Amino acid sequence: MEALVGLKGRDFVLVSAESSVMNSYLVIKRKDDKFSDLNENVTLVYNGDQGDAFRTAKFVVEDLKYRQLESNLKINPKVVSCSIQNKIYEKLRVNPLKCGFLVGGMSCNNPELYSIDNYGASFKENFIAMGMGTYFCYGILDNNYKEDLSQEEGIEIIKKCYKVLKERCSLNIEGVTIKVVSNSGIESIDLEIK
Repeated sequence: MEALVGLKGRDFVLVSAESSVMNSYLVIKRKDDKFSDLNENVTLVYNGDQGDAFRTAKFVVEDLKYRQLESNLKINPKVVSCSIQNKIYEKLRVNPLKCGFLVGGMSCNNPELYSIDNYGASFKENFIAMGMGTYFCYGILDNNYKEDLSQEEGIEIIKKCYKVLKERCSLNIEGVTIKVVSNSGIESIDLEIK
């Protein structure tokens, strides 16, 4: 019952998630950080089953950091996406994971945004909505997205998405965290949806 929304602009990526953790109709936590920053240019956020998503994110982050130290692996959004994809696909036939991920970041000064679903399918897009956002946000993203977005325009689009989710869905969205990834690093913005 959670929603993730991401979009990329000229020289940045916005990745957002609501701050509460839910399981069906239960609220597990009102304020939680679902983001993992791998370095100053890559972040990931998860949704789905809290245990599966949290453990998978932590495993991937630690594995990539180890491989970076061991063999000078350059961590960029595509590497992170492939690592998550492999982990989910590896578990698919044995113990399927019920989680999805958005990976956003900068690679060679270009913004990249990836989505990985609970089957291990990964794709790269200009904008992505996951979870409950799939049903309500794509119309807003289709109508408002343009390739040369400014950060302010992108943040307004994400606000619109979460306002619609709050109005139309039974989700009790209190707060949203947006990570802005650019060449100058990762900035976190907390919003209250009214």
